[in-house]
Amino acid sequence: MTEQNNNIPEGSKMTELGALPKEWKVVKLINVATSNSDIVGGPFGSNLKVSDYMASGIPIIRLQNIERNRFINKEIKFISKEKADELKYHSFSAGDIVLAKLGDPIGKTCIVPYDLVEGIVVADVVRIRTNPTVTDKNYLVYALNTDLCEDQFRSQKTGTTRPRVNVSNVRNLNIPLAPIVEQKEIARVLSAIKKAVEAQDKIIAAARELKKSLMHHLFNYGPVSVTEAEKVPLKETEIGPVPEHWEVVRLGELGEIITGTTPSTKVAEYYGELHMFITPGDIYQTKYIAKTQKYLSDKGLSVSRPLPRDTVLVVCIGATIGKTAMTSVNDSVTNQQINSIITNLRTEPNYCFYAVTHYSQLLPALAGRVAIPIVNKSNFSKFLIPLPPISEQQKIASTLSIVDNKIESEENRKAALQALFKTMLHHLMTGKVRVKEMEAHVS
Repeated sequence: MTEQNNNIPEGSKMTELGALPKEWKVVKLINVATSNSDIVGGPFGSNLKVSDYMASGIPIIRLQNIERNRFINKEIKFISKEKADELKYHSFSAGDIVLAKLGDPIGKTCIVPYDLVEGIVVADVVRIRTNPTVTDKNYLVYALNTDLCEDQFRSQKTGTTRPRVNVSNVRNLNIPLAPIVEQKEIARVLSAIKKAVEAQDKIIAAARELKKSLMHHLFNYGPVSVTEAEKVPLKETEIGPVPEHWEVVRLGELGEIITGTTPSTKVAEYYGELHMFITPGDIYQTKYIAKTQKYLSDKGLSVSRPLPRDTVLVVCIGATIGKTAMTSVNDSVTNQQINSIITNLRTEPNYCFYAVTHYSQLLPALAGRVAIPIVNKSNFSKFLIPLPPISEQQKIASTLSIVDNKIESEENRKAALQALFKTMLHHLMTGKVRVKEMEAHVS
């Protein structure tokens, strides 16, 4: 696009929301509804209490049911029909739009799924019904989930501990309104990307289920086929049945156990950008730690306990005891909430990682019954895992690594699609990219 002297792109105009195509409008949200009563919040005060919630009945939409562009079914609660009739003004129907006027971020919006026929919204949820001749429902949801709208809510929010906006703020929200035909085209493109992300979620979930099944098989029968599994002689151990020729050993027998440490935060020179400083918050579902929230300098490394690549890391405090990962580079460091295993020659490090991961649900028992459970180094060293011959360790680790590599590849593809969605959401909703121009360029 060429730009005019006033820095507005050619074919655009300046609006409250910035530069938009000349044929677009900026309207209040209430202008795309048929009346004020089509944008309402949930009941306040004593009209609806937690004690009214039931295991079945008329569904209630709460904040935890709403994500950006996605409805969450698993947290659904219910109330009686009598209570729902009393609160009928605050009802929703399948296909309505619901918006969270409290939370992070304020303004998260999605469409009520069509299998949820009717129900009630709570106080911090706004139900929106629109005029289909003015706006496409999917387009509007995407528009409400842009920074253009989130920035408005952020400037209008009240409260400190639980910031929120009110229904009036929602009704008077400025939204970019393309012509209805273009709205549908924009929604179609964004929905296609969104469906691709959802397809990735299913692929990743299936791969994780495969990994779970493989781990169960491999740690019960070893690296044999399903048909050969029934021929493997087993023995009962403290950690369950394992192949008869396997050992059951303590982690302390597999190598050096190291408890991390935190360099003094009062010494600024200890921290920098050179060496990963790993805390429990850096350990997710991925096998290797690729980045951390904090890094150490060479000086910080000198007062710490550096770990080599392929060290097995295990969280040993709090609610996430048993979270496991591996170092991806030399000279990584952990804090004191993580115990690490530098394996010896009798142990394949990847096998150790998978074995600890598989049996990690047994680890909290070593912490005892205390307010903040902690598995100290001594007890951690006594934790039992099965140890097959090294050749079998390698086969088990290789099989599970292939699945992990698949999961990582699919996760990367999902991240790329999510980044594409975010970019296209911004560009399409501001008219910087037009669907017809984009498709003409592709063809």
